[in-house]
This record gives sequence, structure tokens and C-alpha cells, in this order.
Amino acid sequence: MFHCKILSIFNALSAAHRRLEVDDGFLGCDTILALCVEMLVSQRHEQASWRVDNREPKHIKVIRDFLHAHYNERVSLTGLADVVGLNPVYLVRSFRSSMGMPPHAYQRQLRISHARNLLRAGTPPAEVAALVGFADQSHLTRLFKQTTGVTPAFFARSL
Repeated sequence: MFHCKILSIFNALSAAHRRLEVDDGFLGCDTILALCVEMLVSQRHEQASWRVDNREPKHIKVIRDFLHAHYNERVSLTGLADVVGLNPVYLVRSFRSSMGMPPHAYQRQLRISHARNLLRAGTPPAEVAALVGFADQSHLTRLFKQTTGVTPAFFARSL
């Protein structure tokens, strides 16, 4: 069991290192770091659920609304945690529990969704990349293809 946990931590740290090389933004790097910290300090068994009922916690709605308003900006995990006054590690854990993905993945999905809408409207892929917050067109292309299975140019041509 201990060996598996060490291996999981090593894999998460390796993923964080790869993410830094790709530069998915502050939020992605911070999120992976927070997940590594969570693995290091988490107890052997998951504690009882922090949610008493099926309602979404208020801080999750605030975070989602903030990410929707700032989807095209570089958001740090610390900055996001400051918005709701929570510890960054707890924020990632509760967001992932509620939404099924960490905040950086949610922000990426928002960016891809907005990119699709802009491509449908006839905006060139290079311009779309800048408008939705990607570093450049190749960054958009890589993540768009990873998410949708096609490149932005192919998506635009197929409309």
C-alpha cells in the first residue's frame, strides 16, 4: 500500500513537471501541485463526505462563476482560493469532488467551448487562440484536438 502511494505521488509530480514544460497556465500547475500536496498529507482512508446533502456548496458556485467570468485570463490557484477564502488544496479537492474535474480542467473546457463558438462565427483560429486565453495557436490546436479529436481549422472548415 505504501509503495503504491509513493508511486502515485511520483506520477503526479512527473505530471506536474510535464505540465510546467507545456505551460498550461498558472492554474494548471498550481492545481497539480495542490493535488500532490493532498496525496502527501491525506489519510489512509477517505473521511466522511464534507457535504451533508446534495446541494452544491456555495464556494463551488462562486468559483464556477469566477471561472466563467475570467475563462480567458491566467488565473492562479492562490488567487482563486483568495476569492472564496479557502485553502488551495481544499479548494481543488472540493471542486473536483463536486465538478468531477479540478479547476484548471474546468477552465480549459470553458476555453474550448468559447473557441468552438468563435470558430462557428468564422473567427480565424489564430485570433480565437488569443481571444480565449491560449498562449498561441499551437497551444489552442493541441488542446482543442485533445478535447474534440479534430484541429480548430478542421472544425471551422467542417461547418
